[in-house]
Amino acid sequence: MLLLGLAACGGPPAAIIGVDGVSTRAVDVPGTHLLPIYVATSRAASDNPHLLFSGERSDDVSYARLVVSVPPDRPVGEVTRASTLPPDPRRHFVVVAAQVFGSEADFVSSLNRDLMERPAPRRHVLLFVHGFNTDFPSAVTRTAQFAYDSGYPGIPLLFSWPSRGRTIDYVYDMNSALQSRDSLLATADALKESKAVAVDILAHSMGNLLVVESMRQMALLGRFATADRIGSIMLAAPDIDIDLFRKQLAPLPVGDPPIFVMTSANDRALALSRSIAGGVSRAGNTDPEKLAELGVNAVDVTRVTQGDRLQHSTFAQAPEVVQLIGRYLGNDGNLAEDNDDNPIEGVRNVLFEVTLLPARIVGGGRVVVVNE
Repeated sequence: MLLLGLAACGGPPAAIIGVDGVSTRAVDVPGTHLLPIYVATSRAASDNPHLLFSGERSDDVSYARLVVSVPPDRPVGEVTRASTLPPDPRRHFVVVAAQVFGSEADFVSSLNRDLMERPAPRRHVLLFVHGFNTDFPSAVTRTAQFAYDSGYPGIPLLFSWPSRGRTIDYVYDMNSALQSRDSLLATADALKESKAVAVDILAHSMGNLLVVESMRQMALLGRFATADRIGSIMLAAPDIDIDLFRKQLAPLPVGDPPIFVMTSANDRALALSRSIAGGVSRAGNTDPEKLAELGVNAVDVTRVTQGDRLQHSTFAQAPEVVQLIGRYLGNDGNLAEDNDDNPIEGVRNVLFEVTLLPARIVGGGRVVVVNE
């Protein structure tokens, strides 16, 4: 716990929603990119408009559209936040605008307008579900960073569940994730009313517990079907008891759609989680071959050393891995090749040096090793 606590100490100010630069506005900075981020959340509204949503729970789903300014000349994989306010848009992520919708219909209508401004092959939605110890502004800026750095060709949609953003609230966060299942399903229903041609799913850490539980619930209700436009599914560093994960997957159709699980033997955050969970492995640090036996595709990133010091956010912070996932999510789940008919624009100028060792077929899934 001390290790995780130290990683969280001295964080940036949280009240950043709608706080632009003072002497220099984000829109006036050459090289900045203004990125729309849609939000669906089971968080309660905050009394502070610059926080927008708190870490407390709500029985209702709220919807919003934010605009995030991504600064130029920033290292790929980094979320640069101001240590004091106001932010400097030349160096920091800035949430320049926020619109909270009065209804689900208003949310869908706005999303459809943005989708229809894109060519048909790019009318994808990236549904990102964050992990443990993540307050709302951190979830927003991480979504923007990943969507931009990966070159994802569609529109990012953050589903934010009520994490308090404190390491001491692990159990609270876990229960908040589970409490949000119906809210995530309501969001999925809203997306069915949109003009998205596909919805790609990316979850991180404890967010995977929410996503996989929701998929299982849909399967048991007879509502989980690829016809509902589920595209690619990537579960990054899932903080899920491996025995529970096995049970969760049982009702799901094997390989339809394919599920990729990013795992690492060096994930120190999951090692801690395992130690406080009775020594049972988490799905995100389990032997890749055991994962493949469950019918999922294991992406082993143990050899990748870039990213955070806990090796828990490799999916977003290791530059080549970020781009690898962007290729997968924007390429109909093909992890190995670019799709010439749907090239990905916006990938940052980083030499793509990551290599994939030959996949091994194990049980119903594949094992792919990422070699840095």
